[in-house]
Amino acid sequence: MKRVLPVSWSDRFTRFFFSSSDSVNEAWMERMAAYRKLLEETGLLNCCIELVEPREAPLDHLYWVHDRDFVEMLEEADKLPSPILIDYGDTRAYPGFLKDLLLVIGGEERLLDHLVERGRGVGYQPFGGLHHAAARRAAGFCPVNDIAVLIEYARRRYKWERFAVVDIDVHHGDGTQSIYWEDPSVLTISFHGYAPGFYPGTGNFNELGGGKAKGTKLNVPLPPGAGDRAFLEAFTRLVPEALRLFRPRLIVAQLGVDGHRDDPLGILMLTTTSYLQAAKMLADVAEEIGAKLVGLGGGGYGARAARAMLAETVGLLGGLEQLPEGVRARVEEVIREEPTSDSPSLVERMRELAELLLSKLEESVSGGGEEE
Repeated sequence: MKRVLPVSWSDRFTRFFFSSSDSVNEAWMERMAAYRKLLEETGLLNCCIELVEPREAPLDHLYWVHDRDFVEMLEEADKLPSPILIDYGDTRAYPGFLKDLLLVIGGEERLLDHLVERGRGVGYQPFGGLHHAAARRAAGFCPVNDIAVLIEYARRRYKWERFAVVDIDVHHGDGTQSIYWEDPSVLTISFHGYAPGFYPGTGNFNELGGGKAKGTKLNVPLPPGAGDRAFLEAFTRLVPEALRLFRPRLIVAQLGVDGHRDDPLGILMLTTTSYLQAAKMLADVAEEIGAKLVGLGGGGYGARAARAMLAETVGLLGGLEQLPEGVRARVEEVIREEPTSDSPSLVERMRELAELLLSKLEESVSGGGEEE
């Protein structure tokens, strides 16, 4: 049976971003346009992709996650005649930005509805994954946390009770973690670069959640220069088994590609190898446990960001072997990169860390979470 991946897409995705840096905004918009072009040039759009038109979400969906005063501040910023910073310096609002923001959120909600209505398991939206925003603040190019809004949408609309967020962006998913710090119904797993001075400075392995949620917030801090072998060792040993243990109804995957070795904002040495394999593992385990999987594009500002996104798209489709022969050849030409390696000692540390985190989750699932 031919696999088809629903992709939420609007041409508006190529015309906005929320950074205070014009160069970052330009890189983001170029990435969105390049990804869309690659879908056509490789033939994926004709064989394996179904485009889903986003809709704008209602503003009141933000109140599910964010404080009223914070949302009202965003509304006021939206009405100003010129752009304004809404955090410590990274994130900006501009006249009419809420329509763009609500398109991103609404696209994810529409995509989830599409999966449910069509009986499909996996979908992807290249714009999304604003994981730094917390309940009361914007941060790191993220005005609000769309991941959390999508979870709350699914909780209300479909009455699901368990959710998971798997985040492979090079920056820690600190906002998502903080929102669900004491919520045992949401498992968060974040893989990210971790070093003194590297943004946002959180996400050490001992950050496990609070109260009854202890053991459901899992972090894999990767040292500068870590490559495919270390990342995939930890991911392979931790993520599929953690999802089998937790059995969420919805998995939201923040598939940021700014951990690619060419990304100017990253500190890791990942290649398309990691992005293809991680996405495939997520799609496979989601099918196994009967969960819906919504992949979001996350960060990515380098010259090869769109190619890394294409690798993830193929992974979500089930791998290169699922593609028609001619399409597969064109895709391979675009995404082929030599995998990066790591020292045996780092790989062993990642193996041990994955096993440790899995044991913490096992304790939590079996009722071992403690009040703090």
